Formats: sequence, C-alpha cells, structure tokens
Amino acid sequence: MRSVAALPTKRMRAFPGLNFSPEDMAGAVAYAHARDAKVLVAINTFPRADAEAIWHRAVAHAEQAGADAVIRADLGLLDHTASHHPGLRRHLSVQAAATNSDAINFYAQAFGVQRVALPRVLTVDKIRAINAETEVFVFGALCVIAEGRCSLSSYATGKSPNMNGVCSPASHVV
Repeated sequence: MRSVAALPTKRMRAFPGLNFSPEDMAGAVAYAHARDAKVLVAINTFPRADAEAIWHRAVAHAEQAGADAVIRADLGLLDHTASHHPGLRRHLSVQAAATNSDAINFYAQAFGVQRVALPRVLTVDKIRAINAETEVFVFGALCVIAEGRCSLSSYATGKSPNMNGVCSPASHVV
C-alpha cells in the first residue's frame, strides 16, 4: 500500500508513487477492505504556516474513502481531526516524538488518540510501562537526531522529512 492522500497542488511526501488521488485512495481502501485488511493513512508531515487546508482536505479524503484511521503528528492538525472528524480513528505518529506515558496520555485525552507509534530509542522495559495501544519501530536506520524530529537532517541538507516528506540519508548528516 502507498501512504498519503495527495491534492493536485501539494504532496505530503515528495517521492513519486507515494501519493494517492482521492479516487485512487477510495479504490485502494475498497480493495483492502474486500480482503479484510485495515487501511491506516499516514498524514503526518507538518504543515507550513497558512497551508493547513491541504492537510485538512487530506483527512477529509481519507474519511470519505473509508480509511480505518489516520496517523497524525502535528498538534493543530490532531485538534482539527478530532474536532471535524470525530468518528475517524486517530493514531499518533512517531514524528510526534511521544516517549513517555505523560505525553501519550495528553494526546489521548486532548485528541482522542487511540494508538501511538513509539520511536526505536525506547527500551523494552520503557515500552512495557506505557499503558496504551502501541506500535514500535524495531528495525531501520536511526538518524542522528532525537527520533521523530529531523532537525539535524534538515539543517545539513536543506530537506525536511517533517515538513516536505524528504528524508536525508545518513551519508548526508555524518
């Protein structure tokens, strides 16, 4: 499955083939649901000032397509999703960098987040201590940053995974 809903003027992830039109998303969700699979739509990049409407429409498209959940990171966009799409299940992206039960409880209480993607930097004991539905990244490249916040990568290369959906490989930041 590909990830994010796209709109004609802006892409959430800046790689060819990773974005859906609303029609393609609806078809993909129907295809997955016909095979008893769930569809979680990652809309977890951070909007630039005055560009929130693009992300708002992406959530509306995901809900209209019948997605089972959206994965979010930005506080304002989580608030928008909870307020305008209360029936749509919300998951917290690893991009939000929530690494303790206080942060996770805040997201759950404030925005109705039901699942949290935890960063790879947590130990098994720390993960066990979190009393929430979780998923954990256990394999993959670790950036030289506080996981979920790609500031160093952005600074070194001028490309922001959090804002533009472009991840900088480790060779650019070491």
